[in-house]
Amino acid sequence: MKSITLIALCLGFFMVIMDVTIVNVALPTLATQLHTSVSWLQWIVDGYTLSFAGLLLSAGYLSDQFNSKHLFRLGIASFAITSLFCGLVSSPTLLTIFRVFQGIAAALIVPSSLALIHMGFDEHTARSKAIGIWAAIGGIAAAIGPMAGAILTSSLGWRAVFFVNVLFNLYLSVNISIG
Repeated sequence: MKSITLIALCLGFFMVIMDVTIVNVALPTLATQLHTSVSWLQWIVDGYTLSFAGLLLSAGYLSDQFNSKHLFRLGIASFAITSLFCGLVSSPTLLTIFRVFQGIAAALIVPSSLALIHMGFDEHTARSKAIGIWAAIGGIAAAIGPMAGAILTSSLGWRAVFFVNVLFNLYLSVNISIG
């Protein structure tokens, strides 16, 4: 059961980190189809990154004070909803707004997933191994993001870089239960 929980926590982390890099490849297509400038493109990227990074410590505090499992689930559900809206919008302003909310959801996922690993693995060696796997998944996600973004954008369009998060969330909610 611990391995299934670790897979779920790693998939959530994977999705958050991949989203940092997957959108970058879609920016030229986004600029053309949404008729937007480079400064708007910067806000589409930075809206996510700033809200994510800026709220990590606060979300970590919330995770320590409240139920980490509920916070993780809230983050996952919010990330799915905001990803869906990001893929459906047709204006750079709305995309930027939903990217900010997506970053807030990401900030809930990361510290709560790490707290759940800490709580779920009592033995020091097992906990260290689980955290190592979790961290490695983050590195893999950062590397896969640009490649996935290129494949999705060229074959399905820029909206697919957001809809892929919805698919991750469906998989998480249907197939994996957080113990």
